[in-house]
Amino acid sequence: MQKKNSILLVEDEENLQDALRLNFELEGYEVTSVYDGAQALRKVHDEYFDLIILDVMIPEIDGITVCENIRLFNSEIPILILSA
Repeated sequence: MQKKNSILLVEDEENLQDALRLNFELEGYEVTSVYDGAQALRKVHDEYFDLIILDVMIPEIDGITVCENIRLFNSEIPILILSA
């Protein structure tokens, strides 16, 4: 069995997070969802993801700072920034 590609979805708006997660799961992706920047950084340190979808305006640590922190130790993982 082939391993599903994994996505870390960082979005604090619950309805948008649910809709995005459902659509990616229907396309065959394994999705891990978190609501704030601190949770996102913990997940990235603990798990492997093929893609990070990152909202800019999130609680705890904003998305730009999360992105900068990820880039300090991982320059390879693709990061897609969500912004209103």
